This record gives sequence, C-alpha cells and structure tokens, in this order.
Amino acid sequence: MRLLLDTHALIWAVQSPERLGRDARAALTASDAEVYASHVSLWEMAIKRGTGKLDQLDRKAADWFEYFVPRSGLRQLPIAAGHLGAVEDLPRLHNDPFDRLLVAQAHQGGMTMVTLDSHVSQYDIEVIW
Repeated sequence: MRLLLDTHALIWAVQSPERLGRDARAALTASDAEVYASHVSLWEMAIKRGTGKLDQLDRKAADWFEYFVPRSGLRQLPIAAGHLGAVEDLPRLHNDPFDRLLVAQAHQGGMTMVTLDSHVSQYDIEVIW
C-alpha cells in the first residue's frame, strides 16, 4: 500500500505516533507499506515555523525533514510540474493550497492519504485515519 502523509500526520508519525488513528498506525506499520513524506509538507512546515505557528519542531523545518524522514523509513516525494498542474482540475472543496497539492500528489500517485482532515476525504482519493 502506498501512503502519503498529510503534514500533521508526518509530524505525529515521527514525534508522537500515539496521536495517529488506529487504522493509520496499522497501515503505516504494515509490511507492504510504502510511506511518503512530500516536499509539500516541508514547504508548509517552513512557512508555519517561520510565522511562529509551528513550535513542535526542535529545529528548522528543512533540518527536521532531512533528519527525521529518512531515519523514520519514509520516502521523500518531490513536487513535480504534473502535481502542480493537477491542482487546477481539483474541485473547490478545500481552500488550503498545501492540502490541495497533497491531494493532487495522492491522486496522481495512486496513494492513500493519511489525514485527520475531513475536507480532504471529500476528494476522489482514498483516505485513512
């Protein structure tokens, strides 16, 4: 199963996995799980940390991402031009640009998104929590 972590799910998976939903924890630890952390999440964390809205990280967002993502067995998912273009075709169910880009990545990559965000579950992608 290919899983894409929403930004909050990424932080919790690394720092406090007990905060994840039961189904999400089971999926993340399954032997066939391929779990991705998107550069979209890095971008979101950097913006939020820069404005003082993300104090959960003990270091700059890029340093946190580069340190914890590989050590947690996660794969990095770069942002491709096709992902950016796919956002244009998404219905306006949610205005968060980070979530919309993550949804586009999940859709194009045939991934299940790990998120608590009920807005994301309105899109035509699989969601687990």
